[in-house]
Amino acid sequence: MAFSENIKQFSWICSVRFVLFLTLSGLSLNIPAQESILKRFVLLPDTICRLDTALNIIEASSGCYFSYNTDIIPIGDTVELKAPGDTLIRILHNIIANPDIQFKVVDELIVIYNDAETKLNESVSVRRKNMSDIILLKGKIIDRNSGEPIPFATINITGTRIGTISNSNGNFIFKYPRIFSHDSVVVSCMGFKMEKIRLDYLDTAYAEIFLKPDYIPIQEVIIRKTDPIYLLHSAISRIPQNYYTGPVNLTTFYRESVKKGNNYIIISEAILEIFRSGFNEEFPFDQVRMIKGRKNVDIQRTDTVTLRLKAGLQTSLYLDIVRNKPEFFNEDFFPYYTYDMTDIILDEDRYTYVITFKQHTYTEPPHYEGKIFIDMESLAIRAFEFNINPETIKKAAKYLVIHKPRNFDVIPVSAQYYVRYQNEKDRLYLAYILSDNVFRIRKKNQLISRTFQTITEMAVTDIQTQNVTRFKQKEITDVNDLFINQVGGYDEDFWGEYNYIQPDEPLEEALKRIGKLMERKGE
Repeated sequence: MAFSENIKQFSWICSVRFVLFLTLSGLSLNIPAQESILKRFVLLPDTICRLDTALNIIEASSGCYFSYNTDIIPIGDTVELKAPGDTLIRILHNIIANPDIQFKVVDELIVIYNDAETKLNESVSVRRKNMSDIILLKGKIIDRNSGEPIPFATINITGTRIGTISNSNGNFIFKYPRIFSHDSVVVSCMGFKMEKIRLDYLDTAYAEIFLKPDYIPIQEVIIRKTDPIYLLHSAISRIPQNYYTGPVNLTTFYRESVKKGNNYIIISEAILEIFRSGFNEEFPFDQVRMIKGRKNVDIQRTDTVTLRLKAGLQTSLYLDIVRNKPEFFNEDFFPYYTYDMTDIILDEDRYTYVITFKQHTYTEPPHYEGKIFIDMESLAIRAFEFNINPETIKKAAKYLVIHKPRNFDVIPVSAQYYVRYQNEKDRLYLAYILSDNVFRIRKKNQLISRTFQTITEMAVTDIQTQNVTRFKQKEITDVNDLFINQVGGYDEDFWGEYNYIQPDEPLEEALKRIGKLMERKGE
């Protein structure tokens, strides 16, 4: 793959669009009556494929969708579909031969379940917790030595995947079920000693949690003798052992924001549920559905140009680098980069190698550089920090900006990214993704330019590996389009039981200010 092609593949990481007007259209599907779904005749191609791929083909052909536990049907088995097709129930019995497997239509959903092992209600019910059963914990993560706030620290209940992230000011809001009130919460951040604290010992009104910096007195000669290329090869080979690689449902908080100068002008945020197929799927795909969201916009009529993100959600999904390897984490392209072992730090009380990388200048620009964090014992990738080299970022303009008015020049200034994985029961899961890009924009033949900053962040707040469910077609959000959500003003209680990233102070003030403007405009 040429380096220009790599940039094109990676271009949606920071693609933006100038929008002077926007038209949206929706698609609705007519779902057949429940009692007729299983008896419907479904047209099929002649093909041999995996079982999960066959179910995808059936969904596309029939308009129905499936819910199933990946543990009870052999999704990796090879099955055969035959043209011209058959009734849906006969097709399902042909490709799933287990006589204990049953099919039930519930609320436009075909549930595949094992009658001998699975309780149907547990497979399909979506149980929302009553807010009286939720405890709200507010607080701040602080460096014990310096007194400075610690940004992007992770907060998780021990033994669960329920958690959140502190914002850039170290502040957090964490909501958890009351049944965990006597359990412990683990607070961690790179370079700090991990803290484990009983939840009922914390003041829910406002808890200050102090982390102690942890320095490793290790000789430089030990670092120099460790071959970074060997570590990277080993880390890639151990991905199946170190990460959960099967299908998974994620609950996430997602936010996009745009600043013009020092002022926020667009803030879009939502709670999302994401279905991700397994790492080794022949035809991998993701589904996203929105649980609730809002968008605040402060654009004056005198503004001649507005910056909006294009495919920001797709960017965040693609930035799961362990799944989607860019060149700097691709063994075929290691010769085109320099890798150096520069440090050993503690992350969640785990010794962690820090490998810096930089793309060779003789390769086609723009160039990537950054850091890869590798667990010393398990060789699992714990995090990535990287950016486009500022000296070559202008070469990325045609890839980073996908549309602009002809009479404007757009100059990329910086493009920075951070991806973090969370350890839980000896497996790592995606935890947090941040994309931060800055552009200078000026009208042709004018000297004065404006600075725009676009930020997207996604925090995984819950993970489900059992009873993994795909979504019905009409619920799916188009990840390739402009992010669409409900419009509303600032409301601290808007998110209900769901965890979200607490806005930093400028962002919080912008939410309030824009919300008041929208109320006055009657939006």
